Amino acid sequence: MKRHSAGSGTGSERVGARGFALVMALFALVIVGVLVAGGYLVALRQWRATGAGSQGAAALYAAEAGLNAGFAGLDSVALDSIRPGDGLMLMEGVLANGDEYSVRSSRWDAGRDSGPSYYLIASEGRAHGAWGGRRQVAAMVKKAPGGAFCCGAALEGQGAVRLDSGAVISGLDIVPGPWATDAELCGDIELRDRPGIVTEGQVLPAAGALVQGSPPVASPGRADGFGDIGHWLRELAASADLRYPGGTVLSDVGPAAWANGECGRSSLSVWGAPTAPGHPCFNFFPVIHAAGDLTVSSPMSGQGILLVDGDLVIRDGFEFYGVVLVGGTVTAGPGGGHVVGGVRAGALGSDTSRVGMGGEFRYSGCAVERAVEGSKVQAPHPLAQFGWFEILE
Repeated sequence: MKRHSAGSGTGSERVGARGFALVMALFALVIVGVLVAGGYLVALRQWRATGAGSQGAAALYAAEAGLNAGFAGLDSVALDSIRPGDGLMLMEGVLANGDEYSVRSSRWDAGRDSGPSYYLIASEGRAHGAWGGRRQVAAMVKKAPGGAFCCGAALEGQGAVRLDSGAVISGLDIVPGPWATDAELCGDIELRDRPGIVTEGQVLPAAGALVQGSPPVASPGRADGFGDIGHWLRELAASADLRYPGGTVLSDVGPAAWANGECGRSSLSVWGAPTAPGHPCFNFFPVIHAAGDLTVSSPMSGQGILLVDGDLVIRDGFEFYGVVLVGGTVTAGPGGGHVVGGVRAGALGSDTSRVGMGGEFRYSGCAVERAVEGSKVQAPHPLAQFGWFEILE
């Protein structure tokens, strides 16, 4: 009689055990394959996301480069040609790595001549990698209206105006003498006589003083808006090239050039060169801001837009060509002081502006226009609260 060991089994049992092991091995292989495939898919998606993020960053960089290039190349004349609601392609460019940008402007204001203009400058950047990439950034910019802040007369003011013997205030439009020989400077500007003085206060001329214009003296109308002079001083001061604290006394204002022949624009004493057409500073029209009272005592000259929050005194023969806005009073003299262009003073109550002996205020539409068009007040600048933002689509 044959005996079997306790651990042995039938052949069918052994085959069943091997089949179960095979099934488990196959199941394990499937599990491993799923894990490997899942890991691969996760890695692939992560790789693609990283690549897409890199391309998105590259596109954002290209968009920002385009926006900066758009700001550097903003043309006031081109922007003025855009009608409200319309747009204009400003520029396109390619970066060194092949990424591209395009910059477009659209106008968002109602197009009124008396108000500021608003433009949206939008830049689209495009990356050139395997998955591409596109981002858009934009800024809202504001452009002040040309000439809205001045000048309706040789001298506009709220307070009284006193003229000493020999003082001259004339609203008869003139071309400044140093510019008269160059037809390109003022040839396209129509001469239009203005009042000599527009004021709510008294005009107190001494014997021998001269006030002339069309008419010589006038009262302000509703459109003169003297109440907004503080607004314009704040608005335009943001564009100042030269800044002085209140109480400043200047005795060395005059044109100067660096050793390389360029205009010394960064010097606080250089206010252009209006009487020297061949000078490198002849076309420099700075915006000058004094945060309080200012006295200019110099036999030289300057030009541009002069903003004085307090009182202004010009004396000793100093000549200024352009626009003068003064929050308080303006005094010319002693020793004479000349303004060719337009002056606006916001003196209140009993405060009195004074033009002394030898002092002259003469209206010049050409001087006003050249100062406004040549300075930065006409340059569009980003609004603080909308200076940069991304457009998400």
